[in-house]
Amino acid sequence: MAPRRALTPLAALMVLLFVYLAQGAVGASVVDRYLIGAATLLLPFCAVSIGGWSMLVPGSALRRVWIVAALALVVYGTFDVVRTFSITSLRTTSPTTRNFTRASPPRSPPLRSGSSCAAARCSRSRTTS
Repeated sequence: MAPRRALTPLAALMVLLFVYLAQGAVGASVVDRYLIGAATLLLPFCAVSIGGWSMLVPGSALRRVWIVAALALVVYGTFDVVRTFSITSLRTTSPTTRNFTRASPPRSPPLRSGSSCAAARCSRSRTTS
């Protein structure tokens, strides 16, 4: 990504971050998912930080330094994901899982002893008609 082409995504990123911070400043709800747009706009910059060395002159010192830095960044990112990522925690900490595990299942009204479900429904429908 050439420097001139970076201005548009950079400006959009700044606007999204400003809106997120302004929401928090005025007391509006601030949720992590509101940063998805800003995180998406960071992806081209991440790609350039890893592969931008290919835009430099072959054999230059800056290109070699960039390659080493990009490799270090990839190694660090891989190590960090391996160290912190857990599928088990995803299964046990999602909001829907928490709602289902805390709530008890709905209970039907108790049946009279010796009656079956069908008989109980029939007697209820006769009394309401």
